[in-house]
Amino acid sequence: MEMEQAGFLQQLRRRKVVQWGIAYAAGAWGLLQGLEYVTSTFDWPQRMQQFATLGLLLGLPIVLVIAWYHGDRGHQRVSMPEFVLLTGLFLVGGGIFWRYAQVVETAPETVGETATTTTTALPQAFLSNSGEDSTIAGASPRFSAWSATTRKSSGRDRLAGRPVLEVTVSPRAKR
Repeated sequence: MEMEQAGFLQQLRRRKVVQWGIAYAAGAWGLLQGLEYVTSTFDWPQRMQQFATLGLLLGLPIVLVIAWYHGDRGHQRVSMPEFVLLTGLFLVGGGIFWRYAQVVETAPETVGETATTTTTALPQAFLSNSGEDSTIAGASPRFSAWSATTRKSSGRDRLAGRPVLEVTVSPRAKR
């Protein structure tokens, strides 16, 4: 058993699998850092960075398989086991991407947490009441999936003397 393990470790060293894995991880980390900078600079969607991270994570086993089969000098032909492994990895990776895209499309978009409570001195005139839910008058249609529930607090705004409203913002239930 110990002999097999020593032989396996020697093969890993000879085929430079660990070196290729470390080089790939370093390159992927640098790419993700650059992508994070560009994403925040140009206000690109966060999903772009999520898909890049997922793709780079799924690429690591592919790089390790290629390093294992092509790490020896002169061994450049694609063998059947390598082809089967790479095909399986690409199919599994594609399935994970597909599944992740399905989950992302069906998940409601949230900003921060799903519900936030803040206390503010918001004049009553800014709110339009519709039953228990209130919405901010003139709010953008992109916020139509959110509801704001208000209630008068016992306190008053120190500067203006107006009643203080407690506003709870949360995603609307799908109807």
